[in-house]
Amino acid sequence: MFRRTSRLLIAAILGTIAAQGFAPANATVLSLASLSGLFYLIRHDRAAPIFWIVTAYAGAMWIVALRWLPRAFVMMDPPAVTAGWLALVALSAILSLFWSVPFALARRYANRNHGTQLLATSSLLALGEWARSTTIIGFAWNPLGAIWLDVPAIVRSASVIGITGLSFGTVLTAGLVLQIAGHPRRVGASLGFIGALAILLGRSSVAPPDTAQQVALIQGNIPQRVKWDENRLDEQVDIYLGLTAGISSTAPDMRIFWPEAAIPYVLEDRKAVLDEIGKTLRTGDMLFAGALGRDADGHYANSVYLIDASGRVRNRYDKRILVPFGEYVPFESLLEALRLARYAPGRDALAPGAAIPAIPLADGEAGVAICFEATFPGFGSGFTARPAYIVNPTNDAWFGPAGAPQHLAQARIRALENGLPVLRATQTGISAIIRSDGSIAGHLESGVRGVLVGRLPAAAQATVFSKIGAGYVLVFLVGSFGPILASRRRNAVRQGRWNFRRKRE
Repeated sequence: MFRRTSRLLIAAILGTIAAQGFAPANATVLSLASLSGLFYLIRHDRAAPIFWIVTAYAGAMWIVALRWLPRAFVMMDPPAVTAGWLALVALSAILSLFWSVPFALARRYANRNHGTQLLATSSLLALGEWARSTTIIGFAWNPLGAIWLDVPAIVRSASVIGITGLSFGTVLTAGLVLQIAGHPRRVGASLGFIGALAILLGRSSVAPPDTAQQVALIQGNIPQRVKWDENRLDEQVDIYLGLTAGISSTAPDMRIFWPEAAIPYVLEDRKAVLDEIGKTLRTGDMLFAGALGRDADGHYANSVYLIDASGRVRNRYDKRILVPFGEYVPFESLLEALRLARYAPGRDALAPGAAIPAIPLADGEAGVAICFEATFPGFGSGFTARPAYIVNPTNDAWFGPAGAPQHLAQARIRALENGLPVLRATQTGISAIIRSDGSIAGHLESGVRGVLVGRLPAAAQATVFSKIGAGYVLVFLVGSFGPILASRRRNAVRQGRWNFRRKRE
């Protein structure tokens, strides 16, 4: 019993170390070493012990990585501190299953051959990452491949295989590292091949030179406690208008970006605000402004409006993928007692948009991904036309010093996967101009009120991943079940030979 408990504790410690690979620490080596340590810890175990050990590892990793989550509940009105910590533990426990089940299945159904089992484990975990972003959980945050974000030569391979493919390669690499002691030449060659392949895949994703188009990102730095104060709504709009009017650049036809819900009420109900925007913008300027919208049925929507220099609304995008417990409450009647209420404004849940259009402009299409939407692999492939850039207005005031860098990391990954620049305007930071290779051309730190003026990065050629997208799931299915089926067939043949020999004797 003591040995079992101590191994679970060791697994939890390794999981805590693994979390350091994500932003803001970005300690890639620590995360990779801890994953190799996990493989060492379970090397002689059967499926059932592996399930619990990996659950402890992944659960600890998620608790540390998502430590910003309770902060969001503290900011609710009234604060729900206990519910925040319960939500962190519950979500971490659920997410850990997308690790422990793949590890256990690989051991249970793949044979004892280390290579076959490692391939099955890596593929099943990649499938698990895909599943957690597409199932009822719908939570794609912090894919394992994100630990390579500060290693450009490796992470750029996401333009070909996607971040889920990079997660597959990460597990495979960690398992091979463990096997170096037994087969240093063979495994060392394998690691060298994987590294060289990743670098080769990423070579074509280097960003082209920036365009001449000037852009401006506005960061109002409005605290979340103030955000929905009925007496201070107009004051917030005045802050954004003042910052916009003070843009120092004299370049014509600016593209200006306000954060998510920068206008904290339904824009169509406030024509005076549109008039003020028209007076503030110069001829040729275009403003992407986050605001509340209202659909045909009268439901609120989280929207982005494209407004020209005459104060006219040229187009509108309504957020399609809503945040559970933030913009709608699943199983609301059951969870209301737990105080897991949404922190979106008003008493009505937000309504999702019906499509993912690309907004047409004279200088190219503009895709929009509001806040949480930018965390989903393949989101950019759903635009009706390939855009020249992606607009990512968001509000990270909920997240604090740990969550905001992680959210920025997701936006950088989307840029890489799609070969498109991302213009990320946030309420309190981190606002950033992101090039198509995931590098940051300029940014505003958290807690700063200001304007970031820069040149619009150019889009790269359409990436392999943007063309294939979800088709990679088939590769992981083959990688998962191919070794398992081959292993079971091999075992059946061996068992048949054994039975034949016994009959002859």
